[in-house]
Amino acid sequence: MRGLVLGALIFLITSLSLAKDCTRCHKGHRMPPPHSSCRLCHGDHKNLIKNPGDLDGRLVCGGCHEREVKAVRRSPMAQAKKVINYTRFQWGVQKKPVLKYTIKTIPRKTLVDDFLRKRCLFCHLYAELPYRSKGCSACHMKNHKITLPDTWTCISCHHFNRAGQGFVGLFEHDYHDTYLSPYKGGKPVKPDYDGVIYHRLIPDIHYEKGMDCVDCHGNVMFGIKKISCEDCHKNPSDPVHNINGHGRLTCYACHSVWSFQDYGLHVIREDDPDWIKWRHLLHQAYPWMEELYKNKESRMLDFISGRMEKGVWFIGWTMRR
Repeated sequence: MRGLVLGALIFLITSLSLAKDCTRCHKGHRMPPPHSSCRLCHGDHKNLIKNPGDLDGRLVCGGCHEREVKAVRRSPMAQAKKVINYTRFQWGVQKKPVLKYTIKTIPRKTLVDDFLRKRCLFCHLYAELPYRSKGCSACHMKNHKITLPDTWTCISCHHFNRAGQGFVGLFEHDYHDTYLSPYKGGKPVKPDYDGVIYHRLIPDIHYEKGMDCVDCHGNVMFGIKKISCEDCHKNPSDPVHNINGHGRLTCYACHSVWSFQDYGLHVIREDDPDWIKWRHLLHQAYPWMEELYKNKESRMLDFISGRMEKGVWFIGWTMRR
């Protein structure tokens, strides 16, 4: 017994000493509890692991969380099967909307593949972005602390109309300048945190009561997303629920205060962009469009290959209300 206690003390002292070595240069970083050493996750300088949560690299998180990591690699956040295959089907390049391609296997055969790789897939877990890391760290690491993702962590990716931002009462403006409302009180309105200008509408009552996305969608990384209101709200007492015909309605048919009305998505790729034409329509749910404009770029980042590729995609809507 004494030997075990002594061994534990030596391990703790050694771990703290090794951590102190790292923090001599990496000032301000603290080990996220319950971890006892920087090297436990990052290795040493000879075998340094930049991101222990990287799904492509030597995944340290999987050492303790093997089941969770396997599930994440199969999850929609890592594979994006529906986004890829349903979009390819709608563009007519797949005969059936079968879940054939994933982030790892999406081809580069057609225009829609180029569109997906440059405009739709920058939030998958294999991409490292300026505002978040990748893999497990994308959701579970904040200011070098391991956490459960809060609502705003989720919205950093789910920030399109219908994709989650309605939970906090945000509705993305129409891109057309007659509805964008770029001026307020004679001064230009600055874009919000992700380069988009939003209407502030009524948030979801669950958000107002202090709930986060993970309170209902905590199993999303396991591919389990089918959650119904009745899972929590069992046997609603109001007799109006028993009116003949109401059984065919969803709960939100009556309980939603507002909904999205997005009509007519249009896309165009320009290999030599006319930036003068586009300069007033740069807030397109793509945070880096202004940077492309400043540099007069004719290339756009392919978020699968990680390289700048020829052609810039612009999008617009017939109407958003």
